[in-house]
Amino acid sequence: MKVQLVEHSEGIVHYEGAAWVVPMKNGKEIRFGNDDHTYSWKIYEKGLIIRSTSEIEVVLTCRPNRKTKGHISSEYGTMDLDLETVFYKKTEDYIEVKYDLIQNEQRQTFHFTLTMKEETTDVH
Repeated sequence: MKVQLVEHSEGIVHYEGAAWVVPMKNGKEIRFGNDDHTYSWKIYEKGLIIRSTSEIEVVLTCRPNRKTKGHISSEYGTMDLDLETVFYKKTEDYIEVKYDLIQNEQRQTFHFTLTMKEETTDVH
């Protein structure tokens, strides 16, 4: 499978390339990344758990129109985050999520799209 992860707020393609699908009981996990940064998106019908690992690890639980929790971990410790998912749309080959990270009454909005495409093998 090939994936593309786009952050709309900054207009950045964070990753484009190969991914691995791991079936789960109530959904699926998409794993992708490179030597510097790895991602895991656990996709459920009513939500998503995003894990992003580089020098820091970010874990976020997204549930549509709900406040949830997340955290950022580094060598200096762990910081808990409040999270509010304001948009969540899932199809077979596309996930779009927009959420606000809330800390001390300050909000920072993030907007991502993960596009998934099955690779086809040409037989000659």
